[in-house]
Amino acid sequence: MASNSEVVARAEEQGHGRDEQYTHAKRSKSNCPSTDALETQIVGLVEAVSRMESTLSDVADRLDCIEANYGEITQATKSIIHEFQKSFKEDLSFLTLEFCNLCSFLEHELRAICTEVADVRTEWASYKTSPNVDLTATSSTSTLSAIQVPKPATYNGTRNAIEVENFLFGLEQYFEANGARDDATKIANAPIFLRDAAQLWWRHAQMHERIHARSYAHTLARKHTCMDASTHKHER
Repeated sequence: MASNSEVVARAEEQGHGRDEQYTHAKRSKSNCPSTDALETQIVGLVEAVSRMESTLSDVADRLDCIEANYGEITQATKSIIHEFQKSFKEDLSFLTLEFCNLCSFLEHELRAICTEVADVRTEWASYKTSPNVDLTATSSTSTLSAIQVPKPATYNGTRNAIEVENFLFGLEQYFEANGARDDATKIANAPIFLRDAAQLWWRHAQMHERIHARSYAHTLARKHTCMDASTHKHER
């Protein structure tokens, strides 16, 4: 059987336990929020969730729009690349054909030029080996033939030493530039540049030379005839 001291101790412990439970319950009731505050918080949370759902929906719509635009852009880019490749291939084929045609044309022209050069070389070789060709005169004449040489002034027979010297010098230079180097050609063409008294004097001189030459020939013929006759007479 328990003693009085033990009973008192147990009673005190039970009383102390009831006080603690009451104090804890009181504190719990004072610290717990009210129902209105909880409802307000719940409403705010619901609105936040709703706004978030709306935002997510907008984001999803934008993503769908971006995907659609990306698909269109991709398709358009592929189409542009395809058209560019097609155009590039056509241009490349055209340029290749033009280049081949140009190469063929140049090859044909080069062959024609080579043939002409070979013909010219053959003609030049045969020309050089010809015995009647003066290469020096030909080269100088061909070089000067392209020069427009003015004709000298005509001479009218004036007895002025300066005019005579200038006329003879100009006539000599004209014949030299035109390739006339032999005296026969110069004498045959000199009367072209004479006029008036000089031309008349030249005609008389030529006639006198022809008459003199004719009489000289007759004289030689007579002498030869006489010599033949005397020889024949002596033989008899």
